[in-house]
Amino acid sequence: MELMMSCRMKDRVIFSSPPPFMSQKSAAKEMTHILVTIGALNWGLIGAGNFAGGADWNVLHMVFGGAPIFETSLYLAIGLASLYGTIGCCSKSACCCK
Repeated sequence: MELMMSCRMKDRVIFSSPPPFMSQKSAAKEMTHILVTIGALNWGLIGAGNFAGGADWNVLHMVFGGAPIFETSLYLAIGLASLYGTIGCCSKSACCCK
């Protein structure tokens, strides 16, 4: 499924093809998508665990709890990936932030 963007030009909405930076899947974009998905699912499980009586469903802590440097590094990578995804969406060639 291709991402279609809309730009407003004088009260008309024009649909165009994806901008060049989004048309090809690069390794950085794939990794960004994977990391942001992992982070979102992890935070969803943390919220569900808290809602279900305060259970600790932090999967990253369960997997990397014995090695806090890996857990911290993965949290940092997820945060940087979300920034990359946000900045990539709002680059000069994208219309989503105008």
